[in-house]
Amino acid sequence: METNLYSAQYSAANTNGYANNSHIRSAYIPLEEAAEVPAVKQYVDIVKADGGAYSQLGEQAVSSFLLWATEAKACASTLTRQCMVNKMSQVHTWTGGGMHAPTDPGNNKPPSCGNDHQADRHHVLARIPDQAGHLRLPERIHPARPAVTVGGHAEL
Repeated sequence: METNLYSAQYSAANTNGYANNSHIRSAYIPLEEAAEVPAVKQYVDIVKADGGAYSQLGEQAVSSFLLWATEAKACASTLTRQCMVNKMSQVHTWTGGGMHAPTDPGNNKPPSCGNDHQADRHHVLARIPDQAGHLRLPERIHPARPAVTVGGHAEL
């Protein structure tokens, strides 16, 4: 399953078992891991405090906004389109503050999943094991998860 189809509602709707063992490929830390990953916890807490629904697509939006805001702040009073192009082209490691695997927006490159021997260290393959609907990380990947850069280039 592609990550943008996964949400807390997907897990909650698995009362009949049809989604048992669904596999989800993602460069994002699962929302269910928020207690262990500060950036994900901050995202979930902020959205919940405003009464909103959180999802992986929301994490993407927040990561994009954080990148924009970080570079806009660096442009300061010279904030122009060209300044943003120049600043963003210099960002070669971006994790959304620790919500996802490193990307290279300066070169317009996504995470390197499948392109190098480090792929498992920066990506998650998770599955929903049963009607309880809890997303679980396979043991071979879970211990490597802390290799994802937490703290990244910006903080929520």
